[in-house]
Amino acid sequence: MADGIEDLIDTEPPGVVAGLTREEREDEFFRLLGQGCTVREAAASVAIPFQVLYRKRTANPAFGKRWEDAQRIVLPQLEREAHRRALKGSDKLLMFLLQSYDPARFRHQQSIDLTNSDGTLRAQPEDSDAAARTETLLAMARMRKASRELQDLL
Repeated sequence: MADGIEDLIDTEPPGVVAGLTREEREDEFFRLLGQGCTVREAAASVAIPFQVLYRKRTANPAFGKRWEDAQRIVLPQLEREAHRRALKGSDKLLMFLLQSYDPARFRHQQSIDLTNSDGTLRAQPEDSDAAARTETLLAMARMRKASRELQDLL
């Protein structure tokens, strides 16, 4: 590759992966990822900097596809664990699962009415409307953050 990603992967690794080819180390990375290891854990196990792997995933569609395939392998196991944890007492996780099964019924919805009682649009929202909008935006940001945290768990 033009940006030197392959050269970074081809450096001689220490320890257990010494002697393996770049392709064999990548195969092992995907195997570990498919078993539920985090990217950092799998990368460390094959002595390839995780940043190099992320760059290669972006630069090489075939590599990116293998990455997605490996993550799909472990998805059923992660889903079972999420269900177990949700049913054992994690309200936040349970809500995410409910949202994934029935988004129309369980998704977080809020709206702000910016019309006057006669239906015309207000020129300037009142302070209470600004506060409500701010609260809504903060709540949405918290939901997005929690969603990203859930994705990291999965």
